[in-house]
Amino acid sequence: MGKYYVYDTAQAPQALVAKHPNAAVYSSITLFVTSYEELTGLAPELDIVNLAAMGLNHPYDEEGEGLTAAQFDGVVDGLFAPDPPPTGAEVWISKAQADYLYDTRFKPDNDDGGV
Repeated sequence: MGKYYVYDTAQAPQALVAKHPNAAVYSSITLFVTSYEELTGLAPELDIVNLAAMGLNHPYDEEGEGLTAAQFDGVVDGLFAPDPPPTGAEVWISKAQADYLYDTRFKPDNDDGGV
């Protein structure tokens, strides 16, 4: 099963950078989509922030569970804020959270009318 990893670009493990040299980058954040089982070189003792377990309630459903888009944005922004310094922790996100991040932060603009 694949996992989605979000790292402060400067703190991304070299094994991920080498495997995904064209990973999506937004500001100082890099999004990797990979499987831990396929990757060697990561230390198993890394700190982990498991946002996937918190879910995502977007689009918002009053009876739904999980973080709203605003709450999720706040957590992600906090993880990569310059003060305190960005975390070196591995951040796990769900597919829905990864899709949301891609759509709101990583997706390139098509201002040139291209595909």
